[in-house]
Amino acid sequence: MFQKIKLHIIEILSLIIFISAYSILLTPFLFFESINIYNIIGATLIFIAITIMYGSIKTWWKYRGKYVEESSPLYNNIEKIASKMNAKQPRLIILDTPTPNAYATDALPTKPIVILTTGLLQTLNEKEIEAVIAHEISHINSYDIFYMMFLSTLMSFVRRKHNFTRQFMYSGDILAMIVFIIPFIITRINLFICRLNFFLISRVREYGADKDAANATSPKHMKNALIKINQRIYNLDKLNQNKFYGEEPLCIIPFADTKKLFRTHPKLEKRLKSLSK
Repeated sequence: MFQKIKLHIIEILSLIIFISAYSILLTPFLFFESINIYNIIGATLIFIAITIMYGSIKTWWKYRGKYVEESSPLYNNIEKIASKMNAKQPRLIILDTPTPNAYATDALPTKPIVILTTGLLQTLNEKEIEAVIAHEISHINSYDIFYMMFLSTLMSFVRRKHNFTRQFMYSGDILAMIVFIIPFIITRINLFICRLNFFLISRVREYGADKDAANATSPKHMKNALIKINQRIYNLDKLNQNKFYGEEPLCIIPFADTKKLFRTHPKLEKRLKSLSK
């Protein structure tokens, strides 16, 4: 319980920092008489809603006609786990790729999708596959897909503001560089803060999904699944076969081993240690 409270506190504090960094970039608009704080909040909400709807339509178009028939044996597992976790039963897609991975997608909570790869089905046994499915259903239950897209939308605005100031700094115009050096530094710092918090929240959500999956199935099966997937991906890396394109922040295993601060997932050792608690 303490661990879960700790993760939620980290998540809330990170979200506050994220929104604060976003708000700083909007303050110049308040100098316009025709714009007030309610206009900015309304425009932001409309921008986020359009982005999320676009993401959902894009997902539907990408995977249309690829859903697995409900008569598939895997659907029985999904139905059983979704019922146990009091979640809406997601639709299922199997991607034909050797990389063992899984992720949940579709920003609209009413139309969740769980994607498994053939590499995953070949790597894990039935109980371990159930643990992975439970992990992804936890992401759906916690509205993580919607939440991460919400953060991505805010971060895209911060990135655009930084790119706007950056073009003046690299324009070669001395006057423009003098005028925009302060905005450039502010937007640079804000973007860095937003990126740090985005990846931090992503890692926090992975711990939460691991815990929920362990509770719904078994800590042993969840740990075994993580170990087997990591080992399989390591072997594919050595053969240069690890080519898989999905929603990295919501995949059960990350695609690349990046620096600690910019990892979408905790390291395997930390995930196993967390599950052992």
